[in-house]
Amino acid sequence: MVKHVSVRFAWHDDKWDGGVCRNPERNVYCTGNYSLLSPRIQRRVHVHLEDTYKNQEASKLLREQKYVPPCYWCLNALGTEGCLVEDRHPFSDTDDEFMEVPPLKYDLKRSSVCSWNFKLGYSMKGSYERYIPPSELDKRVKEYLGQIRKGRSIAFFYTNYSNPLTGEDRDRKYLLLGAGLVRDVKKPQEYDIPDELIESVRAKPHMKNTPKLAWQFQIMLEPNTVFMLPYQDYLDSIDQQDERSKRIRLGRNLTKSQHALKIEP
Repeated sequence: MVKHVSVRFAWHDDKWDGGVCRNPERNVYCTGNYSLLSPRIQRRVHVHLEDTYKNQEASKLLREQKYVPPCYWCLNALGTEGCLVEDRHPFSDTDDEFMEVPPLKYDLKRSSVCSWNFKLGYSMKGSYERYIPPSELDKRVKEYLGQIRKGRSIAFFYTNYSNPLTGEDRDRKYLLLGAGLVRDVKKPQEYDIPDELIESVRAKPHMKNTPKLAWQFQIMLEPNTVFMLPYQDYLDSIDQQDERSKRIRLGRNLTKSQHALKIEP
């Protein structure tokens, strides 16, 4: 059986081409409440740092500042270069003890994205434990990824309604962005969590099955098959029209002011 996959993106103002946004401060949709991994992006993003590297390769920002744009799951879909990404455990955002856990290192390939099917890891509604047992998780992940076939499965890209096109229309919740043919899939890695730490977490109510497995896998895409619908071009054309309209209005107002100030003999 061949499985196609849907991959959620955070909104990017420059077509997910491996670069930092052209205007990070204006891109409020990336950090919106209905973006990709919204709380994580909101906690980790450094807008002012990204602004100093705006419209430059994200790999340069990584090399020079050791800063990982938290939207890295999707920013390299049309990227032409790979880069090494270090990503710390999600729990480290709210639990200082998890700062001891070494970050995972990802060789983020060109034309690649990261994704996860969250239904794989959570227990059924009404269960006492929040997560399924690690052995069951491994089994589910293996089965799921085994159905994503190289050269046959298609990855469809979409955003939730943290985007500038459907963000105000909750009846049109999702926005299709584009697609690409799957070239390969990389299995999830495991965090090297100290035994004492993982045992202390698993001793808490509902947390017995807390996994070490990172909830993300990388999808490599066939570069010549990846395409994006031209939403950014459409939005750019609107901005240009607005700018022309402003100049026309300004010109008219200046003309009126000149006539008003003109002194008749």
